[in-house]
Amino acid sequence: MALNPKQEKFCLEYSKSGNATEAYRTAYGTTTESIAATNASRLIRNAKIQDRLKELADELSSAKIMDAREVQERLTAIARGEVTEEIFLNGERTQRQATIRDKLKAIELLCRVQGLFIQRVDANINAAIPIVISGGDQLQD
Repeated sequence: MALNPKQEKFCLEYSKSGNATEAYRTAYGTTTESIAATNASRLIRNAKIQDRLKELADELSSAKIMDAREVQERLTAIARGEVTEEIFLNGERTQRQATIRDKLKAIELLCRVQGLFIQRVDANINAAIPIVISGGDQLQD
Protein backbone atom coordinates (compact mmCIF):
# COMPACT_ATOMS: atom_id res chain seq x y z
CA MET A 1 0.00 0.00 0.00
CA ALA A 2 1.38 3.40 -1.02
CA LEU A 3 1.43 6.50 1.12
CA ASN A 4 -1.56 8.79 0.99
CA PRO A 5 -0.96 12.40 -0.16
CA LYS A 6 -0.73 13.77 3.39
CA GLN A 7 1.79 11.13 4.41
CA GLU A 8 3.86 11.89 1.31
CA LYS A 9 3.74 15.61 2.10
CA PHE A 10 4.78 14.83 5.68
CA CYS A 11 7.79 12.88 4.36
CA LEU A 12 8.79 15.68 1.98
CA GLU A 13 8.49 18.32 4.70
CA TYR A 14 10.37 16.19 7.23
CA SER A 15 13.20 15.55 4.75
CA LYS A 16 13.57 19.32 4.26
CA SER A 17 13.41 20.46 7.87
CA GLY A 18 14.23 17.43 10.01
CA ASN A 19 11.46 18.54 12.40
CA ALA A 20 8.67 15.94 12.58
CA THR A 21 6.23 18.17 14.48
CA GLU A 22 6.52 21.02 11.99
CA ALA A 23 6.31 18.58 9.08
CA TYR A 24 3.10 17.15 10.55
CA ARG A 25 1.64 20.64 11.06
CA THR A 26 2.36 21.56 7.44
CA ALA A 27 1.09 18.31 5.96
CA TYR A 28 -2.04 17.93 8.06
CA GLY A 29 -2.88 21.55 8.87
CA THR A 30 -2.89 21.01 12.63
CA THR A 31 -2.17 24.01 14.81
CA THR A 32 -2.14 22.27 18.18
CA GLU A 33 1.42 21.57 19.23
CA SER A 34 0.68 18.51 21.38
CA ILE A 35 -1.47 16.82 18.72
CA ALA A 36 1.13 17.49 16.04
CA ALA A 37 3.95 16.15 18.23
CA THR A 38 2.03 13.00 19.18
CA ASN A 39 0.92 12.18 15.65
CA ALA A 40 4.32 13.03 14.17
CA SER A 41 5.94 10.63 16.60
CA ARG A 42 3.47 7.93 15.56
CA LEU A 43 4.12 8.57 11.86
CA ILE A 44 7.90 8.44 12.28
CA ARG A 45 7.60 4.90 13.70
CA ASN A 46 5.52 3.73 10.69
CA ALA A 47 7.60 1.34 8.54
CA LYS A 48 6.30 2.76 5.23
CA ILE A 49 7.11 6.30 6.36
CA GLN A 50 10.60 5.19 7.39
CA ASP A 51 11.13 3.54 3.99
CA ARG A 52 10.03 6.70 2.18
CA LEU A 53 12.23 8.91 4.36
CA LYS A 54 15.20 6.65 3.59
CA GLU A 55 14.44 6.93 -0.15
CA LEU A 56 14.33 10.72 0.11
CA ALA A 57 17.58 10.81 2.09
CA ASP A 58 19.28 8.60 -0.50
CA GLU A 59 18.04 10.80 -3.35
CA LEU A 60 19.26 13.92 -1.57
CA SER A 61 22.69 12.53 -0.77
CA SER A 62 23.24 11.13 -4.26
CA ALA A 63 22.32 14.48 -5.81
CA LYS A 64 25.02 16.19 -3.74
CA ILE A 65 27.83 13.80 -4.71
CA MET A 66 29.51 13.94 -8.09
CA ASP A 67 29.76 10.67 -9.92
CA ALA A 68 32.78 9.73 -12.06
CA ARG A 69 31.12 10.92 -15.27
CA GLU A 70 30.36 14.36 -13.82
CA VAL A 71 33.94 14.68 -12.55
CA GLN A 72 35.26 13.91 -16.02
CA GLU A 73 32.81 16.31 -17.67
CA ARG A 74 33.84 19.17 -15.39
CA LEU A 75 37.54 18.50 -15.79
CA THR A 76 37.05 18.40 -19.56
CA ALA A 77 35.20 21.73 -19.49
CA ILE A 78 38.06 23.30 -17.52
CA ALA A 79 40.68 21.82 -19.83
CA ARG A 80 38.84 23.20 -22.86
CA GLY A 81 38.55 26.66 -21.32
CA GLU A 82 34.75 26.53 -21.16
CA VAL A 83 34.68 27.43 -17.47
CA THR A 84 35.08 30.92 -16.08
CA GLU A 85 35.44 31.98 -12.50
CA GLU A 86 34.37 35.16 -10.81
CA ILE A 87 37.19 37.19 -9.28
CA PHE A 88 37.61 40.64 -7.79
CA LEU A 89 40.17 42.75 -9.58
CA ASN A 90 40.85 46.29 -8.35
CA GLY A 91 37.64 46.18 -6.33
CA GLU A 92 35.52 45.16 -9.32
CA ARG A 93 33.86 41.84 -9.99
CA THR A 94 34.97 40.26 -13.25
CA GLN A 95 35.02 36.89 -15.01
CA ARG A 96 38.31 35.09 -15.66
CA GLN A 97 38.99 32.24 -18.07
CA ALA A 98 40.93 29.21 -16.87
CA THR A 99 44.68 29.79 -17.00
CA ILE A 100 47.10 27.49 -18.78
CA ARG A 101 48.08 26.13 -15.36
CA ASP A 102 44.41 25.40 -14.57
CA LYS A 103 43.96 23.67 -17.92
CA LEU A 104 47.10 21.56 -17.52
CA LYS A 105 46.08 20.51 -14.02
CA ALA A 106 42.61 19.55 -15.28
CA ILE A 107 44.18 17.51 -18.10
CA GLU A 108 46.51 15.78 -15.64
CA LEU A 109 43.65 14.91 -13.27
CA LEU A 110 41.49 13.72 -16.16
CA CYS A 111 44.29 11.45 -17.35
CA ARG A 112 44.69 10.03 -13.86
CA VAL A 113 40.95 9.40 -13.53
CA GLN A 114 40.96 7.62 -16.89
CA GLY A 115 44.06 5.56 -16.01
CA LEU A 116 46.28 7.04 -18.71
CA PHE A 117 49.21 7.56 -16.36
CA ILE A 118 50.72 4.20 -15.53
CA GLN A 119 53.87 4.35 -13.48
CA ARG A 120 56.25 1.47 -13.94
CA VAL A 121 59.05 0.83 -11.54
CA ASP A 122 61.89 -1.53 -12.41
CA ALA A 123 63.37 -3.01 -9.30
CA ASN A 124 66.51 -4.86 -10.34
CA ILE A 125 68.45 -5.61 -7.20
CA ASN A 126 71.81 -7.18 -7.98
CA ALA A 127 73.56 -6.28 -4.75
CA ALA A 128 74.78 -9.01 -2.45
CA ILE A 129 72.88 -9.18 0.79
CA PRO A 130 75.06 -10.16 3.74
CA ILE A 131 73.60 -12.79 6.06
CA VAL A 132 74.75 -12.74 9.66
CA ILE A 133 74.23 -15.83 11.77
CA SER A 134 74.49 -15.13 15.44
CA GLY A 135 74.87 -17.72 18.17
CA GLY A 136 77.27 -19.85 16.13
CA ASP A 137 78.66 -21.56 19.23
CA GLN A 138 75.26 -23.09 19.93
CA LEU A 139 74.62 -24.48 16.43
CA GLN A 140 74.84 -28.23 15.94
CA ASP A 141 76.53 -29.87 13.00
